Amino acid sequence: MAVRIGMTSPTSMTVNDRIYQDGRLVLAGGLILKNNSLLLLRRRGSFYETPGGKVQPGDCVDSASPTIADFANGAVRELGEELGAEVVFGRAEYVMHVKFSLPNGLPAVAYKFTVPIITGVPRIAEPETFDSLEYVFIRDLARHNLSPDLKLLSSTIEARFS
Repeated sequence: MAVRIGMTSPTSMTVNDRIYQDGRLVLAGGLILKNNSLLLLRRRGSFYETPGGKVQPGDCVDSASPTIADFANGAVRELGEELGAEVVFGRAEYVMHVKFSLPNGLPAVAYKFTVPIITGVPRIAEPETFDSLEYVFIRDLARHNLSPDLKLLSSTIEARFS
């Protein structure tokens, strides 16, 4: 599977409160970095992933033509939902995106943003979904069972942030 990093001008649409680009579900996530480590959540009994999730129409100024800024809004909203509303995040900066398939086979595209924590301590705010939150050394990412998008991006993340 090829990794596409960069910006494109895709065709977008909204279906059932989800944003799609070129037939792919749009996801947005945060790369929270600390001391050469990346904050990861482990999906219950499964893989590690960056916090984030589905971009929703409410994240967008115009859901028919979503922008990188809209995806950043979605990423920060998801970070608050997954890591706790008491955590205050800084400005989300676009880093990369990747096209991939979710474990259920659904085609998706994940946009990743670096997002600093201004105040607060992240915690698992969705314990029904996640069972672990930890900072993993970037150089050790490949040693973990990673989500499909993070597997594709791990070497790029290591090259860029180690």
